[in-house]
Parts: sequence; structure tokens; C-alpha cells
Amino acid sequence: MVHLVSPRWQDAKLIAFDHWLTGVHPVIWLEQFATPGRNEFMQFAYLTYFVYLLLLGGILYYREDWQGYWSVMTYSALAYAIGYLVAIFFPIESPWFAMAGSWHGDLQGGPFTAAINFIEHYGRVRGAAFPSEHVAGSFAALWGAWRHRRWMFWVMLPLVICMCVSTVWGRYHYVVDIFGGMATGTLGYVIGKWMMRRQEQASQSRLHVKALEPAFFRS
Repeated sequence: MVHLVSPRWQDAKLIAFDHWLTGVHPVIWLEQFATPGRNEFMQFAYLTYFVYLLLLGGILYYREDWQGYWSVMTYSALAYAIGYLVAIFFPIESPWFAMAGSWHGDLQGGPFTAAINFIEHYGRVRGAAFPSEHVAGSFAALWGAWRHRRWMFWVMLPLVICMCVSTVWGRYHYVVDIFGGMATGTLGYVIGKWMMRRQEQASQSRLHVKALEPAFFRS
């Protein structure tokens, strides 16, 4: 659906913005620091994305904190929905495709790198790179942790920061994709918090009205 509105990729705009912001092309510039060990760490950081919501949601579910659990799920669902809606109107294919051939070789590493390469080889998505849904989902979960399990926020924060860097290091995203993901994840959190507050107020109103009903109406 990424070409539903615009038939052409818009990567040139983000490539130009990244260069204006940093003075270099970050995806290419970072290659000078690549070593098997650093690549492996970055790919590990990239994979941590898949456990943030699972762990936070699992803890809230196990503790039967239903308000917190459904709040976090709402933040995340909204962040993803907003991000994919943006992707329909502003199609970006990612540096992996738009800047292919600009680097000197593939990133080499260990088992985490091999796992990422396997996943990307058989499941790489072309499009929907802006905003980064990795970052959007991570920030929605991070805000959820801040609100509902503060200690979890401090555990997740350094991993999320490294994960954000890894999206550029691994050539999956532009720097501006990270900013877009941060904004999208935060927007999902803000709207989701408002929705959950409204739902809670509506539930309390219904309980209040029910409590005021005469006994014969309730029977």
C-alpha cells in the first residue's frame, strides 16, 4: 500500500536531510567503524526490539495490572498504526535499497548478525521505512514502562538507545527515521493515555449511576 498515494519513493529527501543535519551520509560514514565485534553488538541491539513489549506486557499481565497492560498495548497499537499511515503518504524504501552499492561490503559478525541476515534475506520489507517502526514501537513501550513500571524504564533505556543507533548502523534506516519513530511512539503514548483516561472515566460514571439506582431497578 506504500504507493497508494505517491507512485515514487521519496528517499532523496531524507538522504539530503541527513546530509544537511550531519554533514555526512551516516549510513556510509559509519562503515569506517565496522568490525565483527561491533557489528555483532549492534545486531544484538537491533534484535532487542522484539522483546520490549513482550517483557513489559508479560510483567504487567503476570501482576494482573490490567489497566497498565491494556494501556501499554494501546500505546503500541496506536504508534504502529500512525507510523504505517504516514508510510502510505510518504513512501520511503530505506537506505538498504536507495543507497545500495554505496558501501564496500556486507557487515560481518557472529550468530546475531547471521540471524539478522537470515531474517532480512527471507523477510525484508521494501517500504514503510519512515518513520522507523522499530523506534516507534520501542518508544511506545518505553513510555509505557515509565508510566507503569519505572524500574523497567531504566533497564530498557540504554538498550533502546543502542537499538536506535543500530537501525542506521545496519543500513535499515536514515537518521531522520529515528526522529520520526520517536515522535510517532510518543504520539501513540499521548493519544493512548488520553483514550485510556476517557475509558476509565466512562467506567466510573457507569458504576456511579448503577450505585444510585434503586434496588428494584437493579433486580
